[in-house]
Amino acid sequence: MEKDTIVTLDENDRWYLAEETTQDGKKYFLAVIVDENNEPGDISKIYEEEKENGEYYLTEVIDEKILNYLTAVFIAKANDKLDEISN
Repeated sequence: MEKDTIVTLDENDRWYLAEETTQDGKKYFLAVIVDENNEPGDISKIYEEEKENGEYYLTEVIDEKILNYLTAVFIAKANDKLDEISN
């Protein structure tokens, strides 16, 4: 899976994969729910990409320690992008 794409998950909810990071050999995505017009909603989640039998899946990260760490990583990435825009 790749950043900047929309995927359909759980109960046909559509999620925009806004950002990605790889930590300890695992790939994670910051995802934002989107509506039928691809407009972002107010729900975001972090998913881990998993591969099983040659298929890729996204599993929601629910471990609080991992969520806190990944949230900090994604905030740092956003701050870096803001710095690039500002300069």
